[in-house]
Amino acid sequence: LPNTNQYSFVTNVLPMQHSKLLLDCAVLISLCTSALPLHTAVESAKVLTRDANVPPKLIPTGPVEVVWDQATQACPGRNQYGHIGEQPDSMPVAWHNPLTNETSLISATDWGTFATVGPTLTNLTRHDCSHRVYAEVNSSDPADYAAHQWLQAAHVFPNGSGFALIHSEFHGNMLSPPNPDLCSFSNRTPPASECQFWSTSLGVTEDGGSHWRMASTPTATSAVFMTPQRYVKDQNITGFGAVGAVVPAPDGFFYGNVMEIGVENMTEGTRDRHSATPGQSGVCAFRTNDPFDPRAYRGWNGTEWGTTWVDPYTASPGSLNNHNHVCSPIFTGVDGNAHPNVRTFAGTWMLPGWPTHVMLGWPEGDVNVVTYAFPKWGTEGNVSAPPFTSWDVGQRLNITGWFPPTMDIKLMYPSLLDADSPFSLGQGSDAGLSYDLVGNASLSLYFVVGRRQIA
Repeated sequence: LPNTNQYSFVTNVLPMQHSKLLLDCAVLISLCTSALPLHTAVESAKVLTRDANVPPKLIPTGPVEVVWDQATQACPGRNQYGHIGEQPDSMPVAWHNPLTNETSLISATDWGTFATVGPTLTNLTRHDCSHRVYAEVNSSDPADYAAHQWLQAAHVFPNGSGFALIHSEFHGNMLSPPNPDLCSFSNRTPPASECQFWSTSLGVTEDGGSHWRMASTPTATSAVFMTPQRYVKDQNITGFGAVGAVVPAPDGFFYGNVMEIGVENMTEGTRDRHSATPGQSGVCAFRTNDPFDPRAYRGWNGTEWGTTWVDPYTASPGSLNNHNHVCSPIFTGVDGNAHPNVRTFAGTWMLPGWPTHVMLGWPEGDVNVVTYAFPKWGTEGNVSAPPFTSWDVGQRLNITGWFPPTMDIKLMYPSLLDADSPFSLGQGSDAGLSYDLVGNASLSLYFVVGRRQIA
Protein backbone atom coordinates (compact mmCIF):
# COMPACT_ATOMS: atom_id res chain seq x y z
CA LEU A 1 0.00 0.00 0.00
CA PRO A 2 1.19 3.54 -0.65
CA ASN A 3 2.35 5.99 1.94
CA THR A 4 -0.22 8.40 3.25
CA ASN A 5 -1.04 12.01 3.95
CA GLN A 6 1.80 13.58 5.95
CA TYR A 7 1.46 16.43 8.46
CA SER A 8 3.49 18.45 10.95
CA PHE A 9 2.66 20.32 14.13
CA VAL A 10 4.69 23.53 14.32
CA THR A 11 4.41 27.03 15.76
CA ASN A 12 4.88 28.61 12.35
CA VAL A 13 4.09 27.73 8.74
CA LEU A 14 7.38 26.04 7.86
CA PRO A 15 7.15 22.31 7.07
CA MET A 16 9.58 20.12 9.00
CA GLN A 17 11.72 18.87 6.13
CA HIS A 18 13.74 16.58 8.42
CA SER A 19 10.68 14.64 9.58
CA LYS A 20 10.19 11.78 7.16
CA LEU A 21 6.95 9.95 7.72
CA LEU A 22 6.85 6.46 6.30
CA LEU A 23 3.14 5.69 6.65
CA ASP A 24 0.82 3.55 4.58
CA CYS A 25 -2.12 5.83 4.75
CA ALA A 26 -2.65 9.51 5.48
CA VAL A 27 -1.06 12.92 5.72
CA LEU A 28 2.12 12.93 7.83
CA ILE A 29 2.63 15.05 10.95
CA SER A 30 5.62 16.49 12.77
CA LEU A 31 5.75 18.65 15.90
CA CYS A 32 7.98 21.57 16.83
CA THR A 33 7.97 24.78 18.85
CA SER A 34 10.24 26.93 16.72
CA ALA A 35 11.44 27.40 13.17
CA LEU A 36 14.19 24.84 13.74
CA PRO A 37 13.99 21.48 12.02
CA LEU A 38 12.54 18.81 14.26
CA HIS A 39 15.73 16.90 14.99
CA THR A 40 17.46 20.12 16.06
CA ALA A 41 14.60 21.13 18.31
CA VAL A 42 14.52 17.78 20.06
CA GLU A 43 18.30 17.69 20.56
CA SER A 44 18.10 21.19 22.04
CA ALA A 45 15.20 20.46 24.34
CA LYS A 46 17.15 21.57 27.40
CA VAL A 47 17.43 25.12 26.12
CA LEU A 48 14.24 25.47 24.11
CA THR A 49 10.87 26.01 25.74
CA ARG A 50 7.45 26.31 24.23
CA ASP A 51 5.61 29.63 24.36
CA ALA A 52 2.31 28.63 25.95
CA ASN A 53 0.64 31.61 24.23
CA VAL A 54 1.51 30.25 20.77
CA PRO A 55 -0.33 26.96 20.19
CA PRO A 56 1.21 24.38 17.86
CA LYS A 57 -0.04 24.29 14.28
CA LEU A 58 -0.86 21.35 12.07
CA ILE A 59 0.46 21.50 8.51
CA PRO A 60 0.76 18.85 5.78
CA THR A 61 4.27 17.71 4.92
CA GLY A 62 3.44 14.98 2.43
CA PRO A 63 0.98 14.20 -0.38
CA VAL A 64 -2.47 12.68 -0.11
CA GLU A 65 -2.47 9.01 -1.07
CA VAL A 66 -5.19 6.37 -1.18
CA VAL A 67 -5.01 3.52 1.34
CA TRP A 68 -8.19 1.63 0.45
CA ASP A 69 -10.21 1.92 -2.76
CA GLN A 70 -13.76 0.65 -3.14
CA ALA A 71 -13.30 0.17 -6.89
CA THR A 72 -10.65 -2.52 -6.44
CA GLN A 73 -10.81 -3.70 -2.82
CA ALA A 74 -14.45 -3.74 -1.71
CA CYS A 75 -15.71 -7.05 -0.38
CA PRO A 76 -18.46 -8.56 -2.57
CA GLY A 77 -22.10 -7.84 -1.81
CA ARG A 78 -24.82 -5.25 -2.23
CA ASN A 79 -26.91 -3.36 0.28
CA GLN A 80 -30.72 -3.25 0.34
CA TYR A 81 -30.72 -0.53 -2.31
CA GLY A 82 -28.57 -2.47 -4.76
CA HIS A 83 -25.45 -0.37 -4.18
CA ILE A 84 -21.99 -1.68 -3.32
CA GLY A 85 -22.30 -2.74 0.29
CA GLU A 86 -18.90 -1.69 1.60
CA GLN A 87 -19.02 2.09 1.73
CA PRO A 88 -16.66 3.57 4.35
CA ASP A 89 -18.90 5.76 6.47
CA SER A 90 -17.13 6.49 9.73
CA MET A 91 -13.86 7.76 11.16
CA PRO A 92 -10.92 5.48 10.32
CA VAL A 93 -10.18 3.40 13.42
CA ALA A 94 -7.17 1.16 14.05
CA TRP A 95 -6.07 -1.31 16.69
CA HIS A 96 -3.17 -3.73 17.06
CA ASN A 97 -4.19 -7.26 18.02
CA PRO A 98 -1.80 -8.47 20.76
CA LEU A 99 -2.76 -12.12 20.11
CA THR A 100 -1.99 -12.15 16.38
CA ASN A 101 0.49 -9.23 16.34
CA GLU A 102 -1.42 -7.60 13.47
CA THR A 103 -2.92 -4.15 12.98
CA SER A 104 -6.45 -3.68 11.67
CA LEU A 105 -7.75 -0.52 9.99
CA ILE A 106 -11.48 0.03 9.45
CA SER A 107 -13.96 2.68 8.44
CA ALA A 108 -17.24 1.18 9.59
CA THR A 109 -20.34 0.76 7.46
CA ASP A 110 -23.86 -0.21 8.51
CA TRP A 111 -23.83 -3.04 5.92
CA GLY A 112 -20.70 -4.89 6.98
CA THR A 113 -17.37 -3.81 8.44
CA PHE A 114 -14.24 -5.53 7.11
CA ALA A 115 -10.67 -4.78 8.16
CA THR A 116 -7.53 -4.03 6.20
CA VAL A 117 -4.86 -6.00 8.03
CA GLY A 118 -1.07 -6.17 8.24
CA PRO A 119 1.84 -6.37 10.68
CA THR A 120 1.87 -2.58 11.14
CA LEU A 121 -0.07 0.45 10.01
CA THR A 122 2.75 1.14 7.55
CA ASN A 123 2.46 -2.34 6.10
CA LEU A 124 -1.20 -3.23 5.63
CA THR A 125 -1.03 -6.21 3.31
CA ARG A 126 -4.61 -7.37 2.71
CA HIS A 127 -8.27 -6.37 2.93
CA ASP A 128 -9.79 -9.33 4.77
CA CYS A 129 -13.17 -10.28 3.28
CA SER A 130 -13.25 -13.65 5.11
CA HIS A 131 -15.38 -12.25 7.91
CA ARG A 132 -16.94 -9.08 9.26
CA VAL A 133 -15.06 -7.78 12.28
CA TYR A 134 -18.49 -6.66 13.51
CA ALA A 135 -21.78 -8.14 12.32
CA GLU A 136 -24.16 -5.19 12.40
CA VAL A 137 -27.62 -5.56 13.94
CA ASN A 138 -30.51 -3.82 12.17
CA SER A 139 -33.66 -4.03 14.28
CA SER A 140 -36.97 -2.47 13.22
CA ASP A 141 -37.84 -1.68 16.85
CA PRO A 142 -36.43 1.62 18.20
CA ALA A 143 -36.56 0.18 21.73
CA ASP A 144 -33.78 -2.27 20.81
CA TYR A 145 -31.20 0.52 20.31
CA ALA A 146 -29.65 -1.51 17.51
CA ALA A 147 -30.27 -0.31 13.97
CA HIS A 148 -27.87 0.86 11.24
CA GLN A 149 -24.77 0.38 13.38
CA TRP A 150 -21.20 1.63 13.07
CA LEU A 151 -18.31 0.23 15.15
CA GLN A 152 -16.35 3.15 16.63
CA ALA A 153 -13.90 3.90 19.46
CA ALA A 154 -12.31 0.43 19.54
CA HIS A 155 -9.98 -0.13 22.50
CA VAL A 156 -7.99 -3.33 23.12
CA PHE A 157 -5.95 -4.56 26.08
CA PRO A 158 -2.76 -6.67 26.18
CA ASN A 159 -4.74 -9.81 27.16
CA GLY A 160 -6.90 -9.58 24.01
CA SER A 161 -10.03 -8.24 25.68
CA GLY A 162 -11.45 -4.95 24.49
CA PHE A 163 -14.42 -2.63 24.31
CA ALA A 164 -15.86 -0.42 21.60
CA LEU A 165 -18.67 2.08 21.33
CA ILE A 166 -21.19 1.32 18.59
CA HIS A 167 -23.10 4.17 16.99
CA SER A 168 -26.72 3.26 16.09
CA GLU A 169 -29.30 5.14 14.00
CA PHE A 170 -32.91 4.08 13.84
CA HIS A 171 -34.40 5.40 10.57
CA GLY A 172 -38.16 4.98 10.58
CA ASN A 173 -38.37 5.86 6.88
CA MET A 174 -36.06 2.99 5.90
CA LEU A 175 -37.99 0.10 7.45
CA SER A 176 -38.77 -2.92 5.30
CA PRO A 177 -41.67 -3.49 5.24
CA PRO A 178 -42.70 0.11 5.96
CA ASN A 179 -44.35 0.85 9.29
CA PRO A 180 -46.67 3.88 9.03
CA ASP A 181 -47.09 3.84 12.80
CA LEU A 182 -43.43 4.86 13.17
CA CYS A 183 -42.82 7.17 10.20
CA SER A 184 -44.88 8.94 7.53
CA PHE A 185 -41.96 9.12 5.09
CA SER A 186 -41.57 5.48 4.10
CA ASN A 187 -39.01 4.76 1.37
CA ARG A 188 -38.08 8.42 0.96
CA THR A 189 -35.85 10.93 2.67
CA PRO A 190 -37.64 13.08 5.26
CA PRO A 191 -37.26 16.80 4.52
CA ALA A 192 -35.69 17.63 7.89
CA SER A 193 -34.17 14.31 9.05
CA GLU A 194 -37.37 13.28 10.79
CA CYS A 195 -37.85 9.71 12.07
CA GLN A 196 -34.25 9.41 13.33
CA PHE A 197 -33.42 8.06 16.78
CA TRP A 198 -29.71 7.86 17.65
CA SER A 199 -28.03 5.93 20.43
CA THR A 200 -24.66 4.41 21.35
CA SER A 201 -24.09 0.89 22.65
CA LEU A 202 -21.22 -1.09 24.12
CA GLY A 203 -19.33 -3.67 22.07
CA VAL A 204 -16.70 -6.14 23.25
CA THR A 205 -14.03 -8.48 21.90
CA GLU A 206 -12.28 -11.46 23.46
CA ASP A 207 -9.81 -12.15 20.63
CA GLY A 208 -7.89 -8.90 20.28
CA GLY A 209 -10.34 -7.32 17.84
CA SER A 210 -10.65 -10.09 15.26
CA HIS A 211 -14.35 -10.24 16.14
CA TRP A 212 -16.56 -7.74 17.96
CA ARG A 213 -20.12 -8.17 19.28
CA MET A 214 -22.63 -6.27 21.38
CA ALA A 215 -21.82 -6.64 25.07
CA SER A 216 -25.07 -8.32 26.09
CA THR A 217 -28.50 -9.45 25.00
CA PRO A 218 -31.17 -8.31 24.63
CA THR A 219 -29.45 -5.54 22.73
CA ALA A 220 -31.08 -2.76 24.76
CA THR A 221 -29.05 -3.83 27.79
CA SER A 222 -25.88 -2.88 25.90
CA ALA A 223 -27.03 0.71 25.38
CA VAL A 224 -24.71 3.32 26.91
CA PHE A 225 -26.02 6.68 25.64
CA MET A 226 -29.72 7.17 24.90
CA THR A 227 -32.31 9.91 25.26
CA PRO A 228 -34.64 10.06 28.27
CA GLN A 229 -37.59 9.94 25.85
CA ARG A 230 -39.03 7.12 23.80
CA TYR A 231 -39.15 7.36 20.03
CA VAL A 232 -42.17 9.31 18.72
CA LYS A 233 -43.56 8.98 15.20
CA ASP A 234 -42.10 11.56 12.78
CA GLN A 235 -39.93 13.07 15.52
CA ASN A 236 -37.00 15.32 14.70
CA ILE A 237 -33.56 13.74 14.76
CA THR A 238 -32.48 13.21 18.37
CA GLY A 239 -30.05 11.14 20.38
CA PHE A 240 -26.38 10.51 21.17
CA GLY A 241 -23.87 9.31 18.57
CA ALA A 242 -20.78 9.99 16.41
CA VAL A 243 -18.26 8.81 19.00
CA GLY A 244 -14.56 9.64 18.88
CA ALA A 245 -11.71 7.84 20.60
CA VAL A 246 -11.99 6.86 24.27
CA VAL A 247 -8.61 7.47 25.91
CA PRO A 248 -7.26 6.38 29.31
CA ALA A 249 -6.02 9.05 31.73
CA PRO A 250 -3.67 8.91 34.76
CA ASP A 251 -6.61 9.31 37.16
CA GLY A 252 -7.90 5.83 36.26
CA PHE A 253 -10.80 7.02 34.11
CA PHE A 254 -11.38 6.66 30.37
CA TYR A 255 -12.51 9.89 28.67
CA GLY A 256 -14.27 10.55 25.39
CA ASN A 257 -16.82 12.63 23.52
CA VAL A 258 -20.19 11.88 21.98
CA MET A 259 -22.50 14.15 20.01
CA GLU A 260 -25.73 15.13 21.78
CA ILE A 261 -28.39 16.04 19.21
CA GLY A 262 -31.70 17.69 20.11
CA VAL A 263 -31.99 15.91 23.46
CA GLU A 264 -34.38 17.19 26.10
CA ASN A 265 -35.16 16.28 29.71
CA MET A 266 -38.49 15.03 30.93
CA THR A 267 -40.40 16.81 33.70
CA GLU A 268 -43.77 15.45 34.77
CA GLY A 269 -44.28 13.80 31.42
CA THR A 270 -43.50 16.85 29.31
CA ARG A 271 -40.36 17.95 27.55
CA ASP A 272 -38.45 20.62 29.38
CA ARG A 273 -35.21 22.24 28.29
CA HIS A 274 -32.41 22.15 30.84
CA SER A 275 -30.96 25.59 31.56
CA ALA A 276 -27.43 24.18 31.57
CA THR A 277 -27.71 22.92 28.01
CA PRO A 278 -29.15 25.57 25.68
CA GLY A 279 -30.28 24.02 22.42
CA GLN A 280 -29.44 20.56 23.77
CA SER A 281 -27.03 19.91 20.93
CA GLY A 282 -23.26 19.80 20.99
CA VAL A 283 -20.31 17.74 22.15
CA CYS A 284 -20.85 15.83 25.37
CA ALA A 285 -17.73 14.91 27.37
CA PHE A 286 -17.99 11.66 29.31
CA ARG A 287 -15.84 9.41 31.44
CA THR A 288 -15.98 5.95 33.02
CA ASN A 289 -13.88 3.92 35.43
CA ASP A 290 -15.31 0.66 34.05
CA PRO A 291 -15.63 0.79 30.25
CA PHE A 292 -17.17 -2.73 30.19
CA ASP A 293 -20.23 -1.62 32.20
CA PRO A 294 -22.80 0.38 30.16
CA ARG A 295 -24.17 1.97 33.34
CA ALA A 296 -20.76 3.18 34.59
CA TYR A 297 -20.50 6.05 32.08
CA ARG A 298 -21.03 9.62 33.36
CA GLY A 299 -21.36 12.85 31.39
CA TRP A 300 -20.27 16.38 32.24
CA ASN A 301 -23.31 18.49 33.21
CA GLY A 302 -21.49 21.80 33.64
CA THR A 303 -20.62 21.39 37.31
CA GLU A 304 -19.84 17.70 37.84
CA TRP A 305 -19.72 14.29 36.19
CA GLY A 306 -23.36 13.81 37.08
CA THR A 307 -25.10 12.98 33.80
CA THR A 308 -26.47 9.45 33.70
CA TRP A 309 -28.33 7.65 30.94
CA VAL A 310 -31.44 5.55 31.45
CA ASP A 311 -33.65 3.51 29.12
CA PRO A 312 -37.05 5.26 28.88
CA TYR A 313 -38.67 1.99 27.77
CA THR A 314 -37.83 0.25 31.06
CA ALA A 315 -37.09 2.99 33.59
CA SER A 316 -39.66 4.17 36.10
CA PRO A 317 -41.29 7.55 35.40
CA GLY A 318 -39.69 8.93 38.53
CA SER A 319 -36.19 8.22 37.27
CA LEU A 320 -36.92 10.23 34.12
CA ASN A 321 -38.29 13.30 35.88
CA ASN A 322 -35.02 14.98 36.69
CA HIS A 323 -32.35 16.99 34.92
CA ASN A 324 -29.56 14.42 35.05
CA HIS A 325 -29.86 12.78 31.63
CA VAL A 326 -28.37 15.39 29.30
CA CYS A 327 -24.92 16.97 29.15
CA SER A 328 -23.69 20.52 29.18
CA PRO A 329 -22.34 20.77 25.61
CA ILE A 330 -18.78 21.88 24.95
CA PHE A 331 -18.54 24.62 22.33
CA THR A 332 -15.10 26.23 22.59
CA GLY A 333 -12.54 24.21 20.65
CA VAL A 334 -15.27 22.23 18.97
CA ASP A 335 -16.47 24.97 16.61
CA GLY A 336 -19.38 23.05 15.18
CA ASN A 337 -17.56 19.81 14.44
CA ALA A 338 -19.69 16.72 14.68
CA HIS A 339 -16.98 14.10 15.14
CA PRO A 340 -14.55 15.14 17.92
CA ASN A 341 -11.62 12.74 18.21
CA VAL A 342 -9.06 13.04 21.03
CA ARG A 343 -5.49 11.71 20.95
CA THR A 344 -2.79 11.67 23.64
CA PHE A 345 0.70 12.99 22.90
CA ALA A 346 3.49 10.57 23.82
CA GLY A 347 7.23 10.21 23.39
CA THR A 348 10.48 11.79 24.56
CA TRP A 349 10.50 14.44 21.80
CA MET A 350 8.09 16.82 23.57
CA LEU A 351 9.49 20.10 24.82
CA PRO A 352 8.51 21.39 28.26
CA GLY A 353 4.97 22.72 28.22
CA TRP A 354 3.84 20.67 25.23
CA PRO A 355 0.05 19.97 25.30
CA THR A 356 -1.03 16.63 26.68
CA HIS A 357 -3.75 16.03 24.08
CA VAL A 358 -5.15 17.20 20.76
CA MET A 359 -8.78 17.07 19.65
CA LEU A 360 -9.42 16.73 15.92
CA GLY A 361 -12.78 17.57 14.42
CA TRP A 362 -14.72 17.81 11.19
CA PRO A 363 -16.91 20.89 10.57
CA GLU A 364 -19.23 19.24 8.05
CA GLY A 365 -20.36 22.51 6.51
CA ASP A 366 -16.85 23.33 5.23
CA VAL A 367 -15.23 21.50 2.33
CA ASN A 368 -11.95 19.69 3.06
CA VAL A 369 -11.46 21.39 6.42
CA VAL A 370 -10.40 19.86 9.74
CA THR A 371 -10.25 21.59 13.11
CA TYR A 372 -7.93 20.87 16.00
CA ALA A 373 -7.73 22.17 19.54
CA PHE A 374 -5.54 21.72 22.62
CA PRO A 375 -6.45 21.33 26.30
CA LYS A 376 -7.38 24.25 28.47
CA TRP A 377 -7.71 22.59 31.84
CA GLY A 378 -5.53 22.22 34.93
CA THR A 379 -2.05 23.62 34.45
CA GLU A 380 -2.76 24.10 30.73
CA GLY A 381 -5.38 26.82 31.22
CA ASN A 382 -8.50 26.82 33.36
CA VAL A 383 -7.25 25.38 36.64
CA SER A 384 -10.79 24.73 37.88
CA ALA A 385 -11.88 22.84 34.76
CA PRO A 386 -11.93 19.03 35.00
CA PRO A 387 -10.05 17.04 32.34
CA PHE A 388 -11.45 17.05 28.81
CA THR A 389 -14.11 19.68 29.54
CA SER A 390 -12.26 22.83 28.40
CA TRP A 391 -10.37 23.41 25.14
CA ASP A 392 -8.62 26.27 23.37
CA VAL A 393 -10.31 27.91 20.44
CA GLY A 394 -10.05 25.46 17.56
CA GLN A 395 -7.70 26.10 14.67
CA ARG A 396 -8.81 25.34 11.12
CA LEU A 397 -6.87 23.62 8.36
CA ASN A 398 -7.99 23.47 4.73
CA ILE A 399 -6.12 20.70 2.92
CA THR A 400 -7.63 21.18 -0.54
CA GLY A 401 -4.31 22.38 -1.95
CA TRP A 402 -2.62 19.13 -0.96
CA PHE A 403 -4.82 16.95 -3.14
CA PRO A 404 -3.46 15.99 -6.56
CA PRO A 405 -5.45 17.66 -9.34
CA THR A 406 -6.59 14.28 -10.66
CA MET A 407 -8.15 13.31 -7.34
CA ASP A 408 -11.81 14.19 -6.76
CA ILE A 409 -11.69 14.78 -3.02
CA LYS A 410 -14.47 15.25 -0.53
CA LEU A 411 -12.96 14.88 2.93
CA MET A 412 -15.11 13.13 5.54
CA TYR A 413 -14.51 11.73 9.04
CA PRO A 414 -10.88 12.80 9.70
CA SER A 415 -8.82 10.88 12.25
CA LEU A 416 -5.24 11.14 13.53
CA LEU A 417 -3.38 7.82 13.64
CA ASP A 418 0.28 7.25 14.44
CA ALA A 419 1.96 4.07 13.18
CA ASP A 420 4.31 4.06 16.18
CA SER A 421 1.47 3.98 18.75
CA PRO A 422 1.61 0.23 19.54
CA PHE A 423 5.40 0.12 19.38
CA SER A 424 7.83 2.87 20.40
CA LEU A 425 5.13 5.16 21.81
CA GLY A 426 2.94 2.69 23.67
CA GLN A 427 5.16 -0.38 24.04
CA GLY A 428 2.24 -2.78 24.11
CA SER A 429 0.01 -0.77 26.48
CA ASP A 430 -3.74 -0.58 25.88
CA ALA A 431 -3.41 3.07 24.80
CA GLY A 432 -0.69 2.08 22.36
CA LEU A 433 -2.51 -0.96 20.99
CA SER A 434 -5.61 1.19 20.44
CA TYR A 435 -3.74 3.87 18.47
CA ASP A 436 -4.65 6.47 21.07
CA LEU A 437 -1.07 7.79 21.16
CA VAL A 438 0.50 10.24 18.72
CA GLY A 439 4.09 11.40 18.41
CA ASN A 440 6.29 13.28 15.99
CA ALA A 441 7.74 10.73 13.60
CA SER A 442 4.87 8.87 11.95
CA LEU A 443 1.64 10.78 12.63
CA SER A 444 -0.82 10.90 9.75
CA LEU A 445 -4.27 12.25 9.00
CA TYR A 446 -6.62 9.57 7.74
CA PHE A 447 -10.00 10.35 6.26
CA VAL A 448 -12.78 9.00 4.06
CA VAL A 449 -13.18 10.27 0.51
CA GLY A 450 -16.81 10.45 -0.58
CA ARG A 451 -17.59 7.04 1.01
CA ARG A 452 -15.50 5.43 -1.74
CA GLN A 453 -11.93 5.54 -0.45
CA ILE A 454 -9.81 5.79 2.69
CA ALA A 455 -6.86 8.15 2.32
